Amino acid sequence: MTQGGLKGFFYKILCGFLLGLSIVAPGISGSVIAVMTGIYDELISITANPFHNLKKNILYLIPMGIGALISGVLFIIVFKYLFDNYPTPTYFLFIALVAGMFPALYRKTKTDNFRSRHGVSFAVAIVLSLGLALMNQLFDNGTLLNQLLNRTVPEAALNTPALPFLCLSGLIAGMVSIIPGMSVSIVLMVLGVYTYLMTAATELNVIVIGAVGCSFLIGMVLFSKVVKYVFDHHSAVGYYAVFGFMIGSVVGIFPALPTSGGQWLLSIGMLVIGGLLSVLLSYAGKKLNVET
Repeated sequence: MTQGGLKGFFYKILCGFLLGLSIVAPGISGSVIAVMTGIYDELISITANPFHNLKKNILYLIPMGIGALISGVLFIIVFKYLFDNYPTPTYFLFIALVAGMFPALYRKTKTDNFRSRHGVSFAVAIVLSLGLALMNQLFDNGTLLNQLLNRTVPEAALNTPALPFLCLSGLIAGMVSIIPGMSVSIVLMVLGVYTYLMTAATELNVIVIGAVGCSFLIGMVLFSKVVKYVFDHHSAVGYYAVFGFMIGSVVGIFPALPTSGGQWLLSIGMLVIGGLLSVLLSYAGKKLNVET
């Protein structure tokens, strides 16, 4: 393998690592990370027609799968601990990560002269993103919705969603993952299955992980052609929607302010870390991304 090939291979591992992080971390959009790292168009093409050049597609995805597996195992454990013990500072970490992507996405919106349809796309995306966050609050992180859907289930089983509903959640999450700016984890929270899936992953529940994972992939494939059409023929409209979703997601996940000095210091530290990680991501995308 050539040096350029090695660079491309390890860069894809990095991309997969970040994509794995985006699936676990609420408020982080995997498709936005894919846009920033320069792999979005290729991923859309693969998911829209996965059996075309199948061998090439598999070779392209293998290093990303390695990176995603590493980050998935690592961050499921880390984020479960952080959410259980430091929820507010953890949300500030995510906010800094998302906000750090604003400059790169803003540059993408300037590929065309501003038109009224761009403003409509931007506004609708913000409303939809905030609406998703509002649903999350109204349904108390999905608890109320879960109870409604399981109203005939004994109270002791209310926090154990039925497998068909978990598969439906995975299907919806897969569709959302293709839309730049949308967060898979936030949608899973709205549907009331995020915490359950985190627990299932830490307990290596193969049936749940496998069923939801397959449903996720099906959702990606089914919806990818729609998204590909939009970005192939109306890219500026699409990128304005991306920017709107990002702004809405930052507002939507903004937590209650810290209540103690220690919490304030920890939250500020998380903001700094998130900002530095965003800068590092942007730098890596410029310096390491190569044609492969």
